[in-house]
Amino acid sequence: MAKRLRLSHLLLLFIILIGFAPLVLMGFLGHRTTQAMRDDIAYRNLALAQSLAGQVDSLLIRARDQLLELQGNIAHGGLVSAGQIDRYLSSKLTHHPELFNMIMVLDANGLVTNLAPYHFDLLGIDWSNHAAFQQGSAERRPVWSSTFISPRTGSPTMTMSLPLDDGVLVGYLNLAKLSHIAAQIDLGPGGYAAVVDQKGTAIAHTDPTFVDEQRNLKDLSIFSEAVAGHKGVFSFEQNGRPMLGSVALAPLTGWPVVVAQPEDKAFAPVREMSNLTLGSMMIVVLLATMIGLWSIWLVQRPISWLAANAARVAGGDDNFTPPAGKFREFDDLTASFTAMARAIHSREEALRASEEHLRAIVQGSADAIVTMDIQRNITDCNRAFLEQFGFDAQEVIGQSVAMIHSSQASYQTFGAKVYPQVLRDGSWRGEWSFVRKDGEPAPMETAISTLLSPTGKVAGYVALMRDISRRLRDEAERARLEVQLRHSQKMEAIGTLAGGVAHDFNNILQALHGYVQIMTASAGLGEVDRQRLSQMDQALERASSLVRQLLTFSRKVDAELGPVDLNFEVRQSVALLERTIPKMIAIRLDLEPEPRTISANPIQLEQIILNLAANSRDSMPEGGTLTIRTRNLCLEHEKTVSDLALEPGDYMTLCVADTGHGMPPEVIQHIFEPFFTTKGIGGGTGLGLATVYGIVRGHHGAIECQSSPGLGTAITIYFPAAPPTAKAVSPSGPDNAPPPRGNETILLVDDEDSVAEVAQAILEDHGYAVLRAASGEQALELYAARGPFIDLVLLDLGMPGMGGRRALERLLALDPAAKVIIASGYAALDEKAVTIDKGALAYIQKPFRLVEMLRTIRRALDGQDRAV
Repeated sequence: MAKRLRLSHLLLLFIILIGFAPLVLMGFLGHRTTQAMRDDIAYRNLALAQSLAGQVDSLLIRARDQLLELQGNIAHGGLVSAGQIDRYLSSKLTHHPELFNMIMVLDANGLVTNLAPYHFDLLGIDWSNHAAFQQGSAERRPVWSSTFISPRTGSPTMTMSLPLDDGVLVGYLNLAKLSHIAAQIDLGPGGYAAVVDQKGTAIAHTDPTFVDEQRNLKDLSIFSEAVAGHKGVFSFEQNGRPMLGSVALAPLTGWPVVVAQPEDKAFAPVREMSNLTLGSMMIVVLLATMIGLWSIWLVQRPISWLAANAARVAGGDDNFTPPAGKFREFDDLTASFTAMARAIHSREEALRASEEHLRAIVQGSADAIVTMDIQRNITDCNRAFLEQFGFDAQEVIGQSVAMIHSSQASYQTFGAKVYPQVLRDGSWRGEWSFVRKDGEPAPMETAISTLLSPTGKVAGYVALMRDISRRLRDEAERARLEVQLRHSQKMEAIGTLAGGVAHDFNNILQALHGYVQIMTASAGLGEVDRQRLSQMDQALERASSLVRQLLTFSRKVDAELGPVDLNFEVRQSVALLERTIPKMIAIRLDLEPEPRTISANPIQLEQIILNLAANSRDSMPEGGTLTIRTRNLCLEHEKTVSDLALEPGDYMTLCVADTGHGMPPEVIQHIFEPFFTTKGIGGGTGLGLATVYGIVRGHHGAIECQSSPGLGTAITIYFPAAPPTAKAVSPSGPDNAPPPRGNETILLVDDEDSVAEVAQAILEDHGYAVLRAASGEQALELYAARGPFIDLVLLDLGMPGMGGRRALERLLALDPAAKVIIASGYAALDEKAVTIDKGALAYIQKPFRLVEMLRTIRRALDGQDRAV
């Protein structure tokens, strides 16, 4: 590398020259330049004016070229998409602040759609009456406006309008740059450079007050000449002081450019040169000054390069080439600066990459994230926030976070509760119910923290919100199912207890029933005794009915189900009710015109209607209306009724409603429990609704009650519809034939002596021979010993030891042709089906009546179809 001069050596050489040069140059310069300097100074000023005019044009041309580039890039089919226009305008304004104060895009209606710098309050402003829009739309070419003072910056400006496919591009030019250029022209005290428009109003001036006050300078002769279009060098007076002025016109706009300075200042060098008598000291001073200026220029050039490129580095541009310097110190300095700029650029790139990475994480989060300023206005949010609350980004940015609260009161309550803690502790976490755009509630688990400024002060807040709607729904559903489970378990427990009591009571009733029937059939019985036995039989029948109700509730007894017309059964029951219900209660029917057939037991349907009507009668002691309604129902989705979930499908509903006194909620939750009653002593057994509940469950249906004090009660029952092919069967009349007799041998198996004794007496009274066994084991021993002589076995299921079912299996294994009839206090359909499937011929329910038992035995012995 070639050896370069050091700056210290060059300065030493300059000092030597300064010492000898004045003597040599004094005479030469004084003689040759005195006259020429006047012309040179005058035309130098003219050159300055022309240079300033050229810079004016250069500024306007650069602005026009940048706007033309913008026009091409944002037009349809350009390089910039609609969503990137704001960012593109801001980038252009950032890179050319010396050209523009503001750039905006107007649509075809003159509304502001995009602008830089961004001002939310300017978006959507109507500019259709503005000259910039009208001229840009009409001319379809670049149009300059006249100059004016910008109300935003207080500086002179003008607009340039360029047409777009569907609007106008408008740029506000930064004419303040012209004053900066004019101020850089050194014209000495009293001198100035100025640019005026065609009316003579100051656009740029060395003294900025001329521009700020919009002074018109046509009163000065040189400006009147300039406005008239005259160019050149002029002498004029200003405030009684002779001035030398030069006028040039900016070619693009025709604006006059004036450079003026006092003549005594302009021609001072001439006077100095003509006054050589001042001696060599004056020349030395002049030369020293010139050498000093030159030295400064040598030093300032690389420094100016450093300053200019420092601004580029600040703007993110490090693509520059260091100039070739003349001094090693400057080379070292520019090399260090270049390395520093590259390092800064690398760090900025890494920072941008980190910011993009963090933004991708925030935008990809499933939780809603929103940032707010200190006034709780939304400054940014992620996609999850917009999706969960149903807004677009344009709707929320800059808006108060109160928009996601259900009311102003909710917003204020939340603010008073949360933000003092956030400011005190730095964060808050909890749950709050916000509201979506469509008004739907949006429960959120929310965490709010502070955002700090570089100085450590609170600058805003960031909130993370997680939608907990599904979790709350799941918790509510879980609680509902737990209530249903507890209710079902309680009803099942009560039913089990009731079923056990009813089974034992059945055996007692069976014995009493049998003896009453035997005594009634006895010869020589007096009329009074016969009436007493009849009353006893009726009482036992009521007791049997009470047991059946208990068994029905506990679902230990099931009736056979078949196709039934619900409307027919309602009418049959109403015919009975009209004879028993007090006359002050009106019965109103509202029946489905085309009812679906249901699978039910007609007797139990009548019991349901009569029990519900009896409850309604008791709730209307002073009269009222009893309404019985049937309806077809099609469930498209699962429906929960009380503690039962109904599957989608076809149903028939039976509703019994009254206008009685109604019930409070605490009573409704117990009405289906056995022995629960609100009536006084002797007012009821508390089994009516419990029986209804058991029957409905036995029919695979559901029941619900709606009631309020003073508003009456409505109980609705849901019956599954039978298949469309099922047809309702009309009930047959009663069989009044006398009980049949026989002479066969029957093995009677029952562990209850009282039941066995009465059954034996009845059978023997009707011609049968009876063998007795108290358990399944005894029955097998007897049958093994005397099987060929036993024509039929009457077997109880509920016995100790092996029980009735295993005894049945063993009997049939011993003799597959054995005829067996099952008798039990339980009558569940599944129990019946199992015993019949295992080979039993029939199944009779305890307590059975004499005629029922004898007819069933006779049919089995005669080989008729099985009766269940």
